[in-house]
Amino acid sequence: MNQAALQTLLREQLTLSRAKNSSYSVRAFAKRLGLGLGTVSEVLAGKRALAPKSILKVLDRLAIGPAERARILKAPKQKLSYEHTQLQADQYFILSEWYYLAILNLIRTRDFKPTASYISERLGISITLAKQSLERLLRV
Repeated sequence: MNQAALQTLLREQLTLSRAKNSSYSVRAFAKRLGLGLGTVSEVLAGKRALAPKSILKVLDRLAIGPAERARILKAPKQKLSYEHTQLQADQYFILSEWYYLAILNLIRTRDFKPTASYISERLGISITLAKQSLERLLRV
């Protein structure tokens, strides 16, 4: 099992949920995953590994696709850096959310302004989500 990839996925999912709802808590996230608050907190902090059965449950509850599921369930052949794992998660989210493609198309418009407030207003998403999306696109 690739615990580092699971940890990154959980962090990304929590960040996404918080971008959509700023008051979204780790407690609500734990409930969504069907795990205890302490367990989720320890996994996010890298202090605890989940059992294979729990990992499968989490992947099902998050509706993770087959490619990402295989990557998480496969044991890593070599230790990946945090940056590499982050990049893979970034690529996944860019392909899975509609607003990334919308931002890339918005860039092509004449009056484009590379600010979170402009993107937020044009796409009808939160400023936080627009800012995080811009940062992710720049990383990739």
